[in-house]
Amino acid sequence: MRFSLMLLLLASAAQAGELSLAVATNFQPVATELAQHFDRLHGSTTTISAGSTGKLYAQIVNGAPYDVFLAADYDRPAKLVEDGLASHLHEYARGRLVLFSPLYEDCLAALGGAEFRHLSIANERLAPYGAAARDWLERQGIWQQVSRRIVRGENIGQAYLFVRTGNAELGMVALTQMQAGAPGCRYLVPENEHIPISQFAVTLDDSKVLAAAFIDFLQSAQARETIAKRGYTLPAGD
Repeated sequence: MRFSLMLLLLASAAQAGELSLAVATNFQPVATELAQHFDRLHGSTTTISAGSTGKLYAQIVNGAPYDVFLAADYDRPAKLVEDGLASHLHEYARGRLVLFSPLYEDCLAALGGAEFRHLSIANERLAPYGAAARDWLERQGIWQQVSRRIVRGENIGQAYLFVRTGNAELGMVALTQMQAGAPGCRYLVPENEHIPISQFAVTLDDSKVLAAAFIDFLQSAQARETIAKRGYTLPAGD
């Protein structure tokens, strides 16, 4: 009896030291860096599963055992809270959208021309960056003009890969994906010209202290500095 109880306590302690994050693809590199800092502070082991916000949301609704969800929008985390599947709703970053091409010198001129064959965006049904890209193209009055040349990635990572591998000459991608000194052009889309990419996080397991601790960590000066350095706007008031 005592031995069984000891095993149970050890198993619980081991489980308490593990944290599972479901992370929108755009934020994966930053989440990896933040998780390393967090693990050093807490002696924990954090694992990251990345994908489009829509795909991760579907997994969570169907019972995927994640502890924290770092989405690229507000609606899906808020819906999880509304449905009693999540708590501790917190805006941790605001994404920036970039029109990018490794081939052209002027991205806007290229977008308005007939030379390019393909423009990559993330699937707007699954990825908030894709929804923002479509919204911007519609506001510019060119969605109908370019819609037949759109290629969609399942997430923003795949949309970027299409451009980098030459499967699309132009792409609407995340600022955080841009590499300093890379050839080509980039146009940073003004934030007021598309629907906001407000990225929210929630905890999915209230019984796990580490989950709430990670949300608190996202609000720390260290985390905010890391997020800002990677090309995100910090939420107002932070």
